[in-house]
Amino acid sequence: MHRNVEHRSLRMPRSLGLALLIAGVLLAAASLSQCRLVEDRITGVSGGLGSQQARSDCLDRCNQQYRAARAAENNRHRIALQACGNDKTCRKNEDQLHQQNLQALIDRMQQCKQGCYNEGAAIGGR
Repeated sequence: MHRNVEHRSLRMPRSLGLALLIAGVLLAAASLSQCRLVEDRITGVSGGLGSQQARSDCLDRCNQQYRAARAAENNRHRIALQACGNDKTCRKNEDQLHQQNLQALIDRMQQCKQGCYNEGAAIGGR
């Protein structure tokens, strides 16, 4: 006996497929934005202007990130001081926290800038 069995293909709705594609592109873009600049050559030695431009772009990106973070910290500090009102202990503690946060931002900016240079410190077994 032969039965007629209807086979239905399971298809993903077009909107779900599009949403997955967009999520994948966003995930890829976010992960690539975290990549560190590396040289094309294995030795890291390049005399071309491209490496200088890439380094300059990297330094500019570090400075932009620092400025944005500093502006956010200054805004946070202003709001926190308003919340303290006339409480001198609160204001003193907030000022200390603000200074610590600013120093952490400077440290982070310096680390970012160090990552823009390919010094080759581990090459040659020294």
